[in-house]
Amino acid sequence: MLLLPATGHRLLPTVPLLALIYLPFISGGLLTDDFAHVVRLSALDSTTRLIDTADAFGFFRPVTQVSLALAPGARGERPALARAINVFLHAGVIALAFLVSRLVFQSVICAGLATLCFALTPKAPSIAVLWISARGELLMALFSLASIAAWIAWTRNGRGWWLAGAIASYGLALLSKETATLLPLLLLVTPRSERRLAARGGAVAGFIALALV
Repeated sequence: MLLLPATGHRLLPTVPLLALIYLPFISGGLLTDDFAHVVRLSALDSTTRLIDTADAFGFFRPVTQVSLALAPGARGERPALARAINVFLHAGVIALAFLVSRLVFQSVICAGLATLCFALTPKAPSIAVLWISARGELLMALFSLASIAAWIAWTRNGRGWWLAGAIASYGLALLSKETATLLPLLLLVTPRSERRLAARGGAVAGFIALALV
């Protein structure tokens, strides 16, 4: 189990509630890029096209495409529901941001402030939540933060399955949005590692091999 100090365990269930500030804004119609995804998803002749072809803008993001296709409201008929799913995903991102912050910082106050700054950033989260077409941003952030948390657990002499979880989460992040490509470079500088640099470097090589594949 990924261990957090007692204060972190008490706060973690309440942190995702920050995402509720977006609930009043989920109504309304589709936005610019949303239409392109709706048109493509409506024209697919097979579900396999979700994972073996590029999306409406030419990017290979099968996890995002599957999420858009399977989740209710992504075909344009109920955009408010699709945005509500984005709010739910954003709540998960905020919770993982707090988890990672608590693993990095010694102080729960510092972790809370870092998470608050992340959640209340004026532009980036609002675009990711309110644009259905930005679902990939949320999925990429969710899986990237999960990968970082699992990596930190492994570097602090956690079991090998933490490393496997970190690599698997990284793969899902890459398949959500290619922005996650450079994440392994960040992993090398996570603080208070109890594993040798050689071991961490070998593990990061596995991440890079996955990215190349």
